[in-house]
Amino acid sequence: MTEYCAICGTYEKQDNFKDLSCGCRFCKVSVGHWVTAQLDNYHKDNFFVTCPQGMLGHNLNDDDLKMCLTQEQIEQYEIVRLKKNLMKSSEYKICPMSHCNYIGWVDKGKSCSESLVCGKCNALWIDPSLSPGYIRLYGQVVGFFVGTSDFWNFIWKEIWVKYCPKCDSPIEKNGGCLHMTCTNCTYEFCWICLQPYRNHSNSLCQISIGYVWGMIVMIMIGTFVRLYVISDVFAGILSYFMHKVLLVFVGGFTCVLVLGTITMFLEYRKNYYFDFLRKIFLVFAIICNFAALYAIIYFYWFYLEIIGLAVLLGLTFGVNFGSCYLIYNRS
Repeated sequence: MTEYCAICGTYEKQDNFKDLSCGCRFCKVSVGHWVTAQLDNYHKDNFFVTCPQGMLGHNLNDDDLKMCLTQEQIEQYEIVRLKKNLMKSSEYKICPMSHCNYIGWVDKGKSCSESLVCGKCNALWIDPSLSPGYIRLYGQVVGFFVGTSDFWNFIWKEIWVKYCPKCDSPIEKNGGCLHMTCTNCTYEFCWICLQPYRNHSNSLCQISIGYVWGMIVMIMIGTFVRLYVISDVFAGILSYFMHKVLLVFVGGFTCVLVLGTITMFLEYRKNYYFDFLRKIFLVFAIICNFAALYAIIYFYWFYLEIIGLAVLLGLTFGVNFGSCYLIYNRS
């Protein structure tokens, strides 16, 4: 006698079917595949394996699993459940290496507890969540100059790895859609704009991307104008009859830079997450301010307009520096 299995969609021998505690009946092989899939994709804080038919959220008990799973699948299930229980405690951390995923105990009594070494593969990394005051950018810059290997790892991380906006856990995207779920805190967000995925708007996501590119264009134009000022030929012409035009242009771009930075600061106050590129834009804006201030003081110190423009540039630097400080020190 054969019976139809609703999971695999085929007819199997009745001897291969098992009655689950929820009242459903499936073949053992299909239940095993179902449980294995949930072990790979189920990231809720309370780890349970639900009925394949979704019977009002009924969870399969240990008897159901032992009845349907192979010994290897049972061991895999026990390991995942143990990891989930350990990850609820801040004293245990999982190795970020994809080939390892070893879970170890963290000794928080040490002064450098944010520096972790895997007890299995000896990988070394820094966990920002263990040190709220730690500035991630500093660690990235240090890693940039350590060696060639660290340099390429740094580039790879900035392109393919982002951090959960809620718990700051590193997440690497290797395929799939833009709907991301953090395996540590189960926070759901958009991969592009890092905003909560619930009620996520694609139009707002595109506006966020457009704002980033707008910052790129604005800084490129401002940098071009300010570097053009340093030219001796152009400075000589302007010193003859066009220096005020230059001051108007530089002042205008500085005002735009101030407004853009203030806008980013207001978004930060609204808990908008800043990715690495936006932080680089702010740092680059500070460099532009220094270049413009040097150029104006060097070539136009004898004009009274330098006083007002220096104040404006000083304001720009202050806003940029304050924004960078708050963003980099965000816990």
